Amino acid sequence: MIDARALEAAIEALLSEAGPDRRWLPAEARLERARVSWILGGPEHGVALAEITFAQGCFRSAFSFDAIGAGVPLVREVFEADSNQGLIDLLRGLSFSGPRTDDVAASLGQGNAEPLRLDQSNSAFVIGEGGFGKFYRRCGDISREAQYYHHLSGSGVAPAFWGEFSYPDGSVAGLVTERLADPRSAWEIAGSMLDQGDLQGTARLVLECGRALGEMHDSLEGSWPDPAAITSARLGEWLEARLERHISVLGKREIFTIAATALRELATELAGPFPCLHIHGDFHLGQVMRSGESLFVIDFEGEPEAGAGVMELAERDLAGLLRSIGYLAPADGDDGLRQLLRSAALEGYATSRVGAGMLALPERVALLGFFEAEKALYELAYETRFRPGMAAGPAAAVERLSWRLDGLSRTANQMPGSLTALTRREYAR
Repeated sequence: MIDARALEAAIEALLSEAGPDRRWLPAEARLERARVSWILGGPEHGVALAEITFAQGCFRSAFSFDAIGAGVPLVREVFEADSNQGLIDLLRGLSFSGPRTDDVAASLGQGNAEPLRLDQSNSAFVIGEGGFGKFYRRCGDISREAQYYHHLSGSGVAPAFWGEFSYPDGSVAGLVTERLADPRSAWEIAGSMLDQGDLQGTARLVLECGRALGEMHDSLEGSWPDPAAITSARLGEWLEARLERHISVLGKREIFTIAATALRELATELAGPFPCLHIHGDFHLGQVMRSGESLFVIDFEGEPEAGAGVMELAERDLAGLLRSIGYLAPADGDDGLRQLLRSAALEGYATSRVGAGMLALPERVALLGFFEAEKALYELAYETRFRPGMAAGPAAAVERLSWRLDGLSRTANQMPGSLTALTRREYAR
């Protein structure tokens, strides 16, 4: 019988030798320990499911093992191995349920699954004829993504949902969706178009992304009980928790002080309560894939390290799209291009029921400005920590957006009637 502690020691040795080269490890990761949660198969051969703890957090991974002399196991990481046998053993040892259970079972029976080596935080694999799988690295409750794919089934907004894999205790281990044909992200396509000088083509693509976001919100609204409305007090609490996370990176920099003050003042003036619905939570151009003539939204795990909790307001997703455009057309760059793309995003989003309702209400336009400025501050903290050479763009956006928040607070309280025209002409700047 394989000893769990011997397995853990072998896994720790493997990861220590590899260092931070694993795609799923943060660059500054310092290994603390590996803890085996479950052993599938055995006693001489099988797959160990382990939680890997670092000073910076916790990750999950799977390791195939063979018992060798003196009780010392030989371990290989399933998604880094040259063979697909470890993946097959892993998936056969987990439970699967969903609309395509029979197809998945048949594929595993035939050994038809292969790991994919993609540059992302989770592990990916293909399965059967047309299935794309994701094995979650992140610890904690990650069940929300399967719920989203389930509720968006048949909407055409997201890839078709095949089902989910579960650990022995019933918690979600991964999921399988339809594998898109020749997918390319909107971010990649937009970048190529801009490189070729195709500004109008880029604007049309961004408009389509705005429309796809609106269609997603329309499909999610009421699909299962919406979250409770957000009060002004709750918004302020959320903001303080977010600002506390940024302080450790941005400290007392003047730009942080100015932005934090403007955000606090606007949060106080926004009356609320604001209606909620289930949102993507980490929406940007890289989360929209083109396959053929269609766009699909993917990856519903929510914002990495949300920390302050989920704020289920549609304005957050739209702010994420606008800030994604900010990387294509930075605040310190071409004003005309930035306004063109922002206007296109807002125009596309306004074609939806949720979007039209939001952009017609002054206070919700101001709330959009609040979330866009907070998102830019989040990006500034992230880039300062991980990619200092990229921090200039978010810094310019924070400065520009912060000075506009005072005007938005007056708009929220004083401007009468529909602000759709104002949003298109003024907010897009």
